[in-house]
Amino acid sequence: MSQRETAEFKAELRKAFSDAIDLVGLEAFKRTSLFGSNDRAYLATKNQQAA
Repeated sequence: MSQRETAEFKAELRKAFSDAIDLVGLEAFKRTSLFGSNDRAYLATKNQQAA
């Protein structure tokens, strides 16, 4: 992979992560990506507390 291709790939990856964070919210994104599971019970509880 050339340096240009690597730079293009990194830019696409950054955009994809940015879009995912915008879509689900930063806290939810951190939980799902860092811990490897989509903890819906946790998110539901957290959303109820906020309401």
